[in-house]
Amino acid sequence: MKKKYTNLFKNSLRYLIFFSSLILLWKYAFQSHHESKMTISVSKSEQRNTVFDPSSQENWPLYPKIELPILINNLENLNLFNQFLYNNSIVSSFCPFISPFLIGKINVNENVLNQFDLEEKFSNEFGPVSGGHWRPKDCVAQSKVAIIVPYRDRNLHLRLFLNHMHSFLRKQLIEYAIYIIEEVATIPFNRAVLMNIGYKEAIKDNDWDCFVFHDVDLVPEDDRNLYHCPYYPRHMSSNVNTFGYILPYKEILGGVTAIRRKHFEKVNGFSNSYFGWGGEDDDFAERVLSHNLKIIRYPDYISRYFMLAHKKDIPSKQRFNLLESAKKRFKTDGLNSLKYQIEAKDYKRLFTWVLVSFEYPNKID
Repeated sequence: MKKKYTNLFKNSLRYLIFFSSLILLWKYAFQSHHESKMTISVSKSEQRNTVFDPSSQENWPLYPKIELPILINNLENLNLFNQFLYNNSIVSSFCPFISPFLIGKINVNENVLNQFDLEEKFSNEFGPVSGGHWRPKDCVAQSKVAIIVPYRDRNLHLRLFLNHMHSFLRKQLIEYAIYIIEEVATIPFNRAVLMNIGYKEAIKDNDWDCFVFHDVDLVPEDDRNLYHCPYYPRHMSSNVNTFGYILPYKEILGGVTAIRRKHFEKVNGFSNSYFGWGGEDDDFAERVLSHNLKIIRYPDYISRYFMLAHKKDIPSKQRFNLLESAKKRFKTDGLNSLKYQIEAKDYKRLFTWVLVSFEYPNKID
């Protein structure tokens, strides 16, 4: 009988040690998970996230880099959060993920500066051949972002865009560069090819970890719209003034989109087949969703954009046929099939300009 109870005690002790080890391993794994995938807030579509609660700061892991989507629901919480980061960052030289210089809603100045005045305005921040590349001077940016802008014949929009965006982006304390990708005038406009080319040319210059594909006629109206790349691709411009600040349809992924480098490679970039206006953004949304990625958005009061006035392009008739067969081309039509020639590449003060040419079908509908 004594031996029986001794064995029972030994077995109980083994089980206690075993389960204690599991609990410790789980705790370590949970903390490691938060180091790379910590979230603090966001829209109704991101129900997996939680809203930042200043009262629970002491329960947070003290890590300097937060990678998943972040949104502070009011400026009071934002200030508390920034103070928390400053006080607890392991590496004090990191810039705060959410800049203390953000104010919320901002005005869009539609007065267009001439080129000389525009460059003079930013001459202290950008060298003559900086290529629109900027990084904070007093801390290390936690995001390295390439802004890719497909472009043709929009000089007024470009100057207004540069004036607005350089002021906007520097306040966010990110490292970034603006790439203006223009095609030669003899080729029908292909927005998607230009964005693929912009990606390819940008990674030659720097090890960017985040890419924001950005129409030149859209500018953000709230500086809490963070130009970072969360884990999932983010549709940044979901509420545009010309649509009454209402999302046109759930699957839209056009205008301004942020995506991580590894995910852009994973989906094979944009399709190269959409010449003329329309279709490439819906194709890209299908690529994202078919690769088990989600499309996420900020709440409507954050993701507001102002669209600059311009003449509407004529929609391409081929886009519907291309969309019907889009899934069949995901693996063969994109970054891995991209062919182009660099006609010029110029590192200007406020942006990197890339002039390109590429082949196109003889007949464009």
